[in-house]
Amino acid sequence: MLFKVVFLQFLYDLLQREPEEQVNLHLACKWFTGLQSEEAVPDHSTLCRFRSRLGPEKFQQIFSEVITQARDAGLVSDRLQIVDATHL
Repeated sequence: MLFKVVFLQFLYDLLQREPEEQVNLHLACKWFTGLQSEEAVPDHSTLCRFRSRLGPEKFQQIFSEVITQARDAGLVSDRLQIVDATHL
């Protein structure tokens, strides 16, 4: 569950204290992390200790495995897509 919260922080480029707030506010985030709607997410200090214990190498290893599984399932494509968003 802690890794999923840290994953959301990485995915949405959240600051140190933001994951706790975002998961508590959004039911989709609660569902993703496996928390019940009335459960509180661990506080930012718990998440910070978890990230420190995990370390950047282990996080990268786990993240790479998640991406590999998503590619195998057809959820992620390595194809570059460029969209012209020029306002006319």
